[in-house]
Amino acid sequence: MANVTDQNLVSLDDGGWEVAEGEPDVRGWDVVSADQRKIGEVDDLLADPTSQKVRYITVELNRGAAAAGHDRTIRVPISRARLLERDKHVVIDVASSTDLADFSTAPAQSLQDDQMRLTRAAEELRIGKRRVQAGEVEVKKRVETQHVREAVTLHGEEVDVQRRPVTGASSGDVQISAQEVRVPIYEEEAIIEKRPVVKEGVVISKRPSERTETVETDVREEHIDVEKHRDEVEKNRDVRPTERDRTRG
Repeated sequence: MANVTDQNLVSLDDGGWEVAEGEPDVRGWDVVSADQRKIGEVDDLLADPTSQKVRYITVELNRGAAAAGHDRTIRVPISRARLLERDKHVVIDVASSTDLADFSTAPAQSLQDDQMRLTRAAEELRIGKRRVQAGEVEVKKRVETQHVREAVTLHGEEVDVQRRPVTGASSGDVQISAQEVRVPIYEEEAIIEKRPVVKEGVVISKRPSERTETVETDVREEHIDVEKHRDEVEKNRDVRPTERDRTRG
């Protein structure tokens, strides 16, 4: 079993994964160079569980194929390998042990060496609020005229003339002459007086209010669709793991 140091990778030898049905399981296949020289054997497959794709094959090199001072187990990106199902060979395009030494640093490499990353974005709706004038309230005073009718009691004077006979008067003292007596007569008359009187006070103030309003708009979101277009060579290089039922036992 390969030593898996990348947390994003899983080994198919750990018992939890297996090669998808219809795809070749290359473990145990001979690994040959470009000139068809055997340099080792496939020991394990390292897969990315998120994408369910094999990213590396681990190769146990022959004693003579390993470069001096380097580990005999190397990790090869799946993109650098070609599968020959008829011969059960995995071809690595290397010509010397020096080229194989380059793969010895593969465990320290990240999946970014064999991946292309895309970002998926979506619009999020954020609703803000601002204070705007919604109108105004106008308060006015106006003058209305109404006709008022009210009864009032007025007092007055009248002249009462009484005639009384005179007896015992001496005729020598009587003189005949014209005479006029004026008696003033008084009466009350109505006087209209108007003066302003405060009847009520009006206080104008504002109070807060609230309402619920439904806001509608369109937001956009990106979706990523994957379409596979591959020839026979690419089909051989696609070794996909599927998760085994772990509920057994």
